This record gives sequence, C-alpha cells and structure tokens, in this order.
Amino acid sequence: MKHLIILSSFFILISCTSSKKTGEDFSKFNLKFHTDSIFQMERIKFPLKGKFITKNDNENWSIENWKMLKKPVGELLFAQFEQKSIIEDSIVIEEISYKKIGFYSYVEFKLINKKWYLVMINKTDLH
Repeated sequence: MKHLIILSSFFILISCTSSKKTGEDFSKFNLKFHTDSIFQMERIKFPLKGKFITKNDNENWSIENWKMLKKPVGELLFAQFEQKSIIEDSIVIEEISYKKIGFYSYVEFKLINKKWYLVMINKTDLH
C-alpha cells in the first residue's frame, strides 16, 4: 500500500511537470502578444466572449472593432487602479478596476493545444 501511494504521487508529479514543459511559455507569449499586432490577431479566439461597454454603447467584440491590447498581463497600469492577476498552468486571468471613474477590465487567456489564446475580455469604460 505504501509503495502504491508513493508510485501514484510520482506519476502525478511527472504529469504536472511534463504539462508545463509541453505548453508554450506564458511570459514569452505575453510579451509578443502585446507588441505584435499580427500575432495578437492570430491568438484571439473570435467570436470572442465578453463585451465592451461605454456610456453610449454595449458591443460584442469582433475583428472589425478590435483595438490592440498593449499592456502585458502583470504590468502595473496606474497606482490608483486595483489589479489582480491569476496565473496557472492552463489559464491566466487579469482583473483591473478603478471604481471612481467606472473602469473595469477582465481578460482571460487559455492554453489550447499547447498555445496561449485570448478567449474572453469584458471591458467597461464609463468615463
């Protein structure tokens, strides 16, 4: 029984570390995604989940209304903004908000077939 537990732990450890090695490195992807507009468009799963809400409009994201994202995940926007990033093996989420001016952003990336893709963005900008 003791050997079975040790053996199962070993296989779990191997599977966790091998999945990290087989997928694209998020930090490299993050930099390229936010600096290369062609690469960014290739790595967005349209139709993209989420909406863009302003004072005058409430739109679904499309290729036609897309504006390039330039701030890499984890980079500080402004001191008065609240930012939270969750980075895991197969999902990365970043939330940014500034309630005083009505700004909120939720961005979600997923590892799909060993490559990172933007799969969702909700953005509210009411100022």
